[in-house]
Amino acid sequence: AVYVYAVGQPVTAEPDPVVPGALRLSIPAPNPTRGRTRVTLDLAHRGTATLVVLDVLGRRVLSEVRDLAAGLDDVDLDVSGLAAGTYLVRATVGSASATQRLVVGR
Repeated sequence: AVYVYAVGQPVTAEPDPVVPGALRLSIPAPNPTRGRTRVTLDLAHRGTATLVVLDVLGRRVLSEVRDLAAGLDDVDLDVSGLAAGTYLVRATVGSASATQRLVVGR
């Protein structure tokens, strides 16, 4: 979301602007999860995607690199070895990146 504010006005949230050709990353499902989760990447062009799972301190706890075709691509992530908590899933293709929150439970 994009947060819009002006002095003396309430803060409002608007949907993320759609940038042509930008990478889009779905919310992980299931979320929360105990073992495996799936994200869907929407790529305008074929490319190499790097998926990184970061803990709350910004440390890389899981990383995968995939060559993906243009369009929608599902990627399963095995997070069964991670401690319960909140993580960020970041996908990067070229100079584009997108991030979603993931909760791992026990």
